[in-house]
Amino acid sequence: RQLKNFIGITLGTGIGGGLILNGRLYSGAHGSAGEVGHMMADQSRTYEFYFQRYRRTKNYSAMAKLLGRMFANVYNLLDVDAVILGGSVSKAANRFLPSALNEARKRILNKQIKLKILISKLKNAGALGAALLFI
Repeated sequence: RQLKNFIGITLGTGIGGGLILNGRLYSGAHGSAGEVGHMMADQSRTYEFYFQRYRRTKNYSAMAKLLGRMFANVYNLLDVDAVILGGSVSKAANRFLPSALNEARKRILNKQIKLKILISKLKNAGALGAALLFI
């Protein structure tokens, strides 16, 4: 709650995201800010595409490398205070997060940044966020 600039990333059947800047939800000029899963992981595929493949096969090593690159891209672009992970896959973070952090550290431009990747304690955060859109 003390963080003013962060991105929430849900790891479940896919990758979702929401961006908080200066303590407020930032939805962008067209309502799609924070959708990190739809960033390009390479010349032809998104992070979402590879994440789904690795999740299905439980390839946590490949998932760690993929997510590490994604985390580094988020920090390099946005310079946020933290990344907060939620979703069903985040419950298995001990299987991929240490390696993902190592991968991110190799790729982050500003080596003074201390990467902060937190696991959300909220249950059903995605559903809660979707419901709040209609209030």
